[in-house]
Amino acid sequence: ELRIYPTRVVLQAQDPKRPSNVDQYIYKDGKVGKAVPVKLQGTGKLEDNLFPLSDIKLERIPPLAGRALSELRLENAHVGFVSVKRDLPRSMAIRLRVKVQSPRKDAYWDTDVDGNPIASDAGADAAP
Repeated sequence: ELRIYPTRVVLQAQDPKRPSNVDQYIYKDGKVGKAVPVKLQGTGKLEDNLFPLSDIKLERIPPLAGRALSELRLENAHVGFVSVKRDLPRSMAIRLRVKVQSPRKDAYWDTDVDGNPIASDAGADAAP
């Protein structure tokens, strides 16, 4: 999973030396922090959750975040984060989810990797 916040980026990635392990990296203030082990939970297969970062057009994320603000029309809203991960268990497709927050309500706007809106099962205030 890749999660982009206004002041940092969090990446969970497979350890190339130990493929059964996942590590988390935080990029903040121009620096990548040390790898932190991720405790894997659930019954799914790790391999089903993985995808190459090259499958994501990162330059599309800022315009998508702006579009989410326009589409959701929440008063005094800002983007809390953008997450990029597989749409499991529904689909193996990669989903981008923009969390928009406001003083009165939070909401999510989901797209595919090309920025096309997709139906979301998460209404306002739902967990990502």
